[in-house]
Amino acid sequence: SAYVTGSTGSTDFPTTPGAFQTGIGGPAEGPNDAFVTKLNPTGSGLVYSTYLGGNGFDRGFGIAVDSMGSAYVTGVTVPFTDPTPNFPTTPGAFQTNFGGGGGDAFVTKLKPDGSGLVYSTYLGGTGSDTGFGIALGAGGNAYVTGGTDSTNFPTTAGAFTSGGNGDAFVTKLNSAGAGLVFSTYLGGTGFDEGLAIAVDTSGNAYVTGDTDSTDFPTTPGAFQTVFGGPAVLPPDEPGDAFVTKLSSTGALSYSTYLGRNGSDQGNGIAVDTVGNAYVTGLTGSTNFFPSTAGPFGPGGGGDAFVTALNPTGTALVFSTYLGGTNGDRGMGIAVDAMPSPNAYVVGITNSNDFPTTSGAFDTMFNGGTDDAFVAMIANMVPAPPGGQETTGQVSGGGYINVGTSGAQGTFGLEAHRKTLGGPVRGTVEYHNHLTGADLHGIVNSLSVNLTKHTFHLAGICRSGSSCAVFQVDGQDVMEPGMNADKFTIKYCTIAGPPASGCTTDGAPSNNVIVGGNLQVH
Repeated sequence: SAYVTGSTGSTDFPTTPGAFQTGIGGPAEGPNDAFVTKLNPTGSGLVYSTYLGGNGFDRGFGIAVDSMGSAYVTGVTVPFTDPTPNFPTTPGAFQTNFGGGGGDAFVTKLKPDGSGLVYSTYLGGTGSDTGFGIALGAGGNAYVTGGTDSTNFPTTAGAFTSGGNGDAFVTKLNSAGAGLVFSTYLGGTGFDEGLAIAVDTSGNAYVTGDTDSTDFPTTPGAFQTVFGGPAVLPPDEPGDAFVTKLSSTGALSYSTYLGRNGSDQGNGIAVDTVGNAYVTGLTGSTNFFPSTAGPFGPGGGGDAFVTALNPTGTALVFSTYLGGTNGDRGMGIAVDAMPSPNAYVVGITNSNDFPTTSGAFDTMFNGGTDDAFVAMIANMVPAPPGGQETTGQVSGGGYINVGTSGAQGTFGLEAHRKTLGGPVRGTVEYHNHLTGADLHGIVNSLSVNLTKHTFHLAGICRSGSSCAVFQVDGQDVMEPGMNADKFTIKYCTIAGPPASGCTTDGAPSNNVIVGGNLQVH
């Protein structure tokens, strides 16, 4: 299902019966309210759709979804004629009153069916505050980034202080939306804003945006520690993009500029399973925006860029311009879970020679001010050692000590398939300490029950003197990726009398989750 947020001035915006807010709340002038819409998987209908706003101007800019289907939205609410906006908040939320000034950011969590608010809070001080990006970490913590010129923006102990002329901020809310885990300014003495955020499985936050501060906080050894933008910036133009990684407690892991002599801006960020950060945005730098031996050079008029930084933020893994002879900008990026991840980029172009591929849906510029574009860039980051991926594979390795009946063991496992309905094939290998046999189980199925979050892999023995049937039961603990999910392999011999806890056909009859790491893509 696709979840969308934005803003609307339509009094007849499509809503659904029972949704949280079925009527517009803002003034006659627009955009009046934010909205949150969930489309079904085929795009043929609404699962739910709701306005989200009060008596001011409200806009949704960022959205994220947890494993239970709850949508988390951030944006801005701005007073209109009434200096006290009544954006919907919930009792016990972190900030239930408007902070003042030109607007506050907000963070709202909707119920999975869109019928009500789990929590909703303002986030701001007495100046102007806007939330642009939101991401989720383990346990339902919401991470938000945006921009603020409030000198009293809510922060936590040990946070960076305000640098001056408007700063980015990064805030981590607890799972109930009732308090701050950490909250910090991020900027120098110029203008800075955070535009996108991603979170890895360890709770580290990766932020991108733009800065014209020559003293933006960077870290020793980071890829670019010196501001690269022009000495004199045009009005309302960004200086450099930045990429910053914060730990789960808000400490600075790395921070780097990303730009050269023109105006550069990071608009989208994603992170893969090993911590490479993928960034897209806009560059006006003609003197070699930081790039690798990528497929494209500068096209002119401002280009999109696509960049991958290594896990320590010290070097580029991949970086390229992406554009034609007119203006182009990347707005959002996502990566898949392949061993060598593919990056998917969306953005805006008014170049009639924007690079397209043969057989693509639309290879011609359609006129008007701009076209959207969608691009997939493959093999930006080399796959880890271990061979090429097949159509679908499951691989793992480990040991089960079968000296006692019904022994259990823990394994590390990865499962891959290239298409949603494609086959999953592979192996789980183990050593039988009782007989000395090295066994090779063939995995021939992988089913995922999205309600119970249980994984079953059925295997048969290819060779060995003590064949076995095994089953893997996994517990999804609501966090994708490594070190998140637990599973157990229950071993039962086929030959001879059934072991304790096994049926006569060798199939396990009970399984106890005892730990381990399960990563399912």
